[in-house]
Order: sequence, then structure tokens, then C-alpha cells
Amino acid sequence: MTLWGESPAIVNETKDDSSDSSLRSEELGVRQKAQEDVSFGDQIKNKQENILRIGFQNIGGFPVKKSKIKEDIIRQGLIKWDFNIFGAAKTNLDWRLCRKEDKLPLRTNSWWDHQHVSWSFNSTAAPLEPRQYGGTAVFSNNQAAHRAISKGRDKSDLGRWSWTRYKGKGDSRLCVIAAYRPNPPTGSKSVYAQQNVYFLSKGHQRCP
Repeated sequence: MTLWGESPAIVNETKDDSSDSSLRSEELGVRQKAQEDVSFGDQIKNKQENILRIGFQNIGGFPVKKSKIKEDIIRQGLIKWDFNIFGAAKTNLDWRLCRKEDKLPLRTNSWWDHQHVSWSFNSTAAPLEPRQYGGTAVFSNNQAAHRAISKGRDKSDLGRWSWTRYKGKGDSRLCVIAAYRPNPPTGSKSVYAQQNVYFLSKGHQRCP
């Protein structure tokens, strides 16, 4: 398993980089190089035959609209390292308010020949704006997509995790889960605050 850590897909999580056309290519290159130096798990190498490569990363959010600089960084990283299954934390969108072409799975449909996507976000309250912190997704492509037999998400609808189950040779089974645990409160729109509101509404005084 490969855990793609704090690498090129990470962009400032506190703002939407989707329209940041002023970001110079040399600045982007410097930032990517610094982020590539911090990773977790195996050192990523060229993938050999008959290898299933699974990755995970806090991507710091998709842009509200596709085909922006941030989205290209995410896509290029996934394709470069040839991930078969990739878990993403903090998709950072309320998919209910995105345009049809910007929603999953249409949004990433052209990234691979075949794909299967399971995703989750906080749908426990009325939608307010497209930018909603939190959410997860599991992307399966090509052969892995054909092996997917079921998918699901956090039953509370808080978007805490997504999962996909696969069936392999000899009836072997694999379940991949992408989850996100929020940090302590940092603002009224933070993932922690969203979950805290939900639990309090249910009469549960617990730490998200």
C-alpha cells in the first residue's frame, strides 16, 4: 500500500484556489517541491505488473468548478503514480450545489477509461454554499473499477467516511475506506463545528 502524503495535491485548505490564475508556474513548482519532501508510507516507485496500488491523501478540497489549477495537480498526481484505488479526505464541497458537470462521478469521468466512485459529504443540514469543508471519496479506476461490487458511506450523512468493496480472484474480498477525523474547532464552518452541531441536535455531548 502506498500512502501519498502531504504532496503536490495539497493546496491551502483555508481558501478556494480554483480561480487563482495569478499563481505563477515557478511559485507552484517551488511549493510542490517542498510538499513532495513530506510523505508517509512506502516511497513511491514505478509500479510493477500485477501490483494493486492503493493511496490516500487529504487533498485539501476540489475547486468549486472543474478544470482549474488545483484540479490539474490532483489529476496529474493520480495518473503519474498509477493508483488503482485512491482515497481522498476533505473533498470540501457540498455536491448538492455544484453544477451537474462539476459533480461526482461526472467530474472525474475523463481521468481514466473506467472508474467507480463512492463519496460522502455532510447532508444533515440544508445546503448553504458550494464550499463545505469535509467529505471523503474513494476512486477506483480501470481493472479495480471492474472489481467493485458495492459501496457506501457514513450512515449519519456527516460525510465522515466512504467505502468500496471489491471481489477478486478465488472469491477474495477487499474493502477500502477513506475517512476523515476533524481537528479541534477552528471556526463556525469547520468540519468539527459541523459535526458538533449535529451531535448536539441529537442530544449527544461528545467530541467529534
